[in-house]
Amino acid sequence: MQNKPAIDTLKPYTVRDVEYTIKLDANESPNYLFENGIDFSTTPFNLYPDTNASRLRKTLGEYFDMSEENLMVGSGSSELIELIIKTYVAPGETVLSFDPSFTMYQVYTTIHGGVYKTVPVEEDMSGSIDRLIREAGQTNPKLIILCTPNNPTGYQFSREAVTKLIRSTDALILLDEAYMDFAGEGASFLRETPFYDNLIVSRTFSKAFGLAGARLGYISAGIPIIQTLMKVKTPYNVNAFTQEIGIRALKKKRTVHAFIDDCIARRDALASTLRDLGLTVYPSRTNFLFVRSEREDLDEALLEKGILIRNFASYAPGFFRISVGNQAENKALISALKEVL
Repeated sequence: MQNKPAIDTLKPYTVRDVEYTIKLDANESPNYLFENGIDFSTTPFNLYPDTNASRLRKTLGEYFDMSEENLMVGSGSSELIELIIKTYVAPGETVLSFDPSFTMYQVYTTIHGGVYKTVPVEEDMSGSIDRLIREAGQTNPKLIILCTPNNPTGYQFSREAVTKLIRSTDALILLDEAYMDFAGEGASFLRETPFYDNLIVSRTFSKAFGLAGARLGYISAGIPIIQTLMKVKTPYNVNAFTQEIGIRALKKKRTVHAFIDDCIARRDALASTLRDLGLTVYPSRTNFLFVRSEREDLDEALLEKGILIRNFASYAPGFFRISVGNQAENKALISALKEVL
């Protein structure tokens, strides 16, 4: 059976299937919200889940003090990002973003016949919104995706820069705020989407909430956009157990904020130590650090000591992304680095 020609250019998304002691390659957080498990005895798993996730959206609205009609949930923010591309980007139309950024933007664009174009980040891993705006003027993109703070660089775009971008174009703007919990709600545009007709903000429970295994994400947008996406999404796309987990997690706001504060302190301390060890560490407003090392096989050297980090040689040799671990994990990482560097 002949597949779409564009599929031939894709490579499967792979996760390293190796033995490890400490996992610092995927920006996950510990299971600190439900360490004792969850009682699902009242969740009717014999029935289809609420296809509109009404209770979860209502709880999200209360959490962010906004209307549930401006919110939509999905099986991870990745599903929602693909849904947006599938809904709005016709074959041959352009999606514009920075490079490097989240790899799935290009994958989803390719699958659905779009053209993916990028603007390179600066040498210090910042991103020039002015360059992005100029490129948009030349390529006329249907969709611009801005990851802020950016994965994998950790760079956060200023509110002024993001506002300038939104007002500079008629293109649809998707702000991927997967790591915004670590940057502070003051930098988020989640609550402002009702005031723009070309803005969508995506968020996730996978990072700050420590629920990567639950696969739960959400978006905020104007009601017309939400209504359009609701027509396209798969029915029952978020299972009943995940919806219940999300509702319960949102009721632990104080616990989440305490974890975020602790993670930021550990991140900053780790960054300082890594610089002392001779690594180039770029500024980060996330739960990970983007680093450059003279040793291009640093990931393999650490793996021999049981520590898994992410190699970004696809961007340039010697670049790595390291998730912020707990105190013991960070201590083990530093000890291992002292031996291998």
